[in-house]
Amino acid sequence: MKQPRFTAPIEDTLVLITKQVVIYSAITPGRPGPYERMGNVGSQEHVSAEEATRLESGRAAVIIDPGGLPQIMLVVVVDPTSGNYVTATGSGGHSAIETAFFDFGDGSPLERADLNPDLQFVARHVYDVNGTYIVTVHPEFGNPASAQVSIVGLAPSITSITPNTARVGDEQLTAVIVGSGFNPKTMVVWNNSDEPSGEFVSPTEMTVGIDPGTASGPFTVPVSARNGSLVASTHADFSFTEPIVEETVTVALVENPTGTVNATITDILGGQTYADIQWGSLEPYVRVNFVAGVALVSHAFPFAGVHVITVAPQHGPLNAQYFTTGAPGPLPPVISLSAIPNAASPMRVDVVVTDVTGNTQTSVRVDYGNGTHRNLGFVNNKAVDQYKYNNTGTYTITADPQYGENVSKQVTITG
Repeated sequence: MKQPRFTAPIEDTLVLITKQVVIYSAITPGRPGPYERMGNVGSQEHVSAEEATRLESGRAAVIIDPGGLPQIMLVVVVDPTSGNYVTATGSGGHSAIETAFFDFGDGSPLERADLNPDLQFVARHVYDVNGTYIVTVHPEFGNPASAQVSIVGLAPSITSITPNTARVGDEQLTAVIVGSGFNPKTMVVWNNSDEPSGEFVSPTEMTVGIDPGTASGPFTVPVSARNGSLVASTHADFSFTEPIVEETVTVALVENPTGTVNATITDILGGQTYADIQWGSLEPYVRVNFVAGVALVSHAFPFAGVHVITVAPQHGPLNAQYFTTGAPGPLPPVISLSAIPNAASPMRVDVVVTDVTGNTQTSVRVDYGNGTHRNLGFVNNKAVDQYKYNNTGTYTITADPQYGENVSKQVTITG
């Protein structure tokens, strides 16, 4: 049995609160009793306050004096930026009322709201059709309250989309739509059709997912939005451009005195973030990242001879070259990675990348496993960073050096 939340003298409004709610009202307002038990319709029995408490042991006996039920007040405010997004606030009821249901008068399902710390019930709603509606809040006990609201919805307005272009065949991306009059039910209209990937961010911002890999050719798409039947009179254009077919990278290969082959890959057109290199036709591709338009990588072949070295850029055709090496050289330069949660600040991780061969690396790219990466410089053969995560969890941190293989570590952030 749930224990009483609190008790009060018989003459006070609230005598006992437990799980179920049964309301007793004074037969004569302004006097302490006798009381009548209030049902759904009319009165059921007359009892004293003491008897009411005894009969309803294990339930809730709410004694109201004088004989009125708790009265809740309702205020409905229309968001001026959209015209059809409303916030309904019920207040002034009794703290014993923990739940209320809002009927927005348009045939939509009732929306439940629980009592918040400000002793209010708050619900939000978007109307699809203009008109005048009666909004009613129904507390779990006590009298309902109603308010009238007039909806003259506003069509959204589109200012821009960023980015506004992508090459056919590029990877998926998320674009930001800037405008006004957006609400949680605003629908992005992509090329004159509803786009379900659109997401509400704020009254002035939405996002939309774009997959250039499915585009069939260069063309421009109008991007708009609608609130119900009200479609924006403005739009922004997103353009798909031709895929790059001309050569986009140059590759310079040099064998150093130790027998290691250094490759310098240069992005000719700009805009590429990575390239994949294959050190021989039977070897797997290894990804390297561009820094300021240049990617540096090295490899030690296990035997002398002629090798086919192929570079697959992010955009554009393959670049393949024959290269002859002399005697086998040492293994590529390697790094070590340390990633330890900071004891004083548990959401932070201390990262140390060490060039174990010494004086070989000048920079390293560290990926923190949550979509964020940083380029770090080496000082005295060490690259040091401290990174703060926004969320707890387990992350894989990867260090991608100029030369040699990537190194990864897992770190668990507990907060």
